[in-house]
Amino acid sequence: MVLKKGVTRRTGNVRTLLREPEAPVGPTSPPSLAEALGNTTGKGNRTDRYFDRGFDLGGPLPRIGVWVWCTMAQTNIQSC
Repeated sequence: MVLKKGVTRRTGNVRTLLREPEAPVGPTSPPSLAEALGNTTGKGNRTDRYFDRGFDLGGPLPRIGVWVWCTMAQTNIQSC
């Protein structure tokens, strides 16, 4: 819960982030660590695509004396 006072306007934001590597990304952890964590493929923790999007809206509802805020987001991570 966040308490606000004195805000008289509605606000909002929209965001999008897409990250696709131009070249294949190599393993990001040493082979000994990957093996200790149970990775038998030898590829490490590769990420091929990262996509994040979301929005938020908020502001006062003066007729009922309430200040509201809503946010939603979705993140998709694809790894090989």
